[in-house]
Amino acid sequence: LVSDGDARVSSTTVSATLDPVRDPFLIEHRLNDRPLLPVVVDIELLVETAMATARATRDTIYPIALSEVNVLAPFKFFCDDVHQLRATATQNRNDASFAVVVSGDALN
Repeated sequence: LVSDGDARVSSTTVSATLDPVRDPFLIEHRLNDRPLLPVVVDIELLVETAMATARATRDTIYPIALSEVNVLAPFKFFCDDVHQLRATATQNRNDASFAVVVSGDALN
């Protein structure tokens, strides 16, 4: 009866506070004197978010494999304000896959 719908059933949002003045990985990764979030930090956030979602939905956690990771643009800091980075993982009902979206905002 329903031809289109969202088969996702469980989602988890996690956040991280980033300080471009104090976090070593932001101090060390700069372009034109502006901090850039290293992609490896984004990927770690993806994995941690998927793991948190998996823990909430089942007893056994299987290894997480990443595929189809698309970085559309680096997370740039245009000022030295502290930022909140959020990742939301949504698990697909039909299999063990996740869709994860990362976003962020300045806290000031």
